[in-house]
Amino acid sequence: MNLFYIKEPISEGLWDEYTLIQNLYKIDKTFVEKTRQDSDRPELNRLLKSTKTGDTLFIESFSVIANSLFDFLRTIEQINRSELNLVILHERLDSATVEGKARLAAFSELANFDRKTSRNFQRENKNISLIEKRPSGRPKAKITDDLRKAYLTWKKGKITAVEAMRRSNLKRNTFYKLAKQLDEEFKGVSLF
Repeated sequence: MNLFYIKEPISEGLWDEYTLIQNLYKIDKTFVEKTRQDSDRPELNRLLKSTKTGDTLFIESFSVIANSLFDFLRTIEQINRSELNLVILHERLDSATVEGKARLAAFSELANFDRKTSRNFQRENKNISLIEKRPSGRPKAKITDDLRKAYLTWKKGKITAVEAMRRSNLKRNTFYKLAKQLDEEFKGVSLF
């Protein structure tokens, strides 16, 4: 059985192109993905559950099933588990041929290489920062004079918390975290 998986086209011209592909490759069933989110693809999952060994899945391009190489390889693994032949029209890849299998294996090896390289790079940078005693991560927010003034004015009830955040140029969570520290600092001191 020949299956065709597509994302719902934005323009009407693509429907004509898809109809031409369906006629050219004698497509038996078409699955149209209506969602634009790559993580949740209900039609692709439904397609993979309804297939039999030896069915052929046609897609227009890599970008139809993935946004990244890792996402592509994860989807290819799902397709391989379903024992489907994969034909990617734009890239002229057919997984039933020796060349197609070799190209997919090369993609897989490149992804593994990239994953290992980036892990090693991260590990090396972490080790260097530990040796040089550089702090890692985001720098901690500090209590500034502007924050102290805004905090005191806010605590006296002259301005709102939102205005105090604006004056101290802080986001909500950071403001309240630092305000809590200032509460401890001014504990027992009359602010009025």
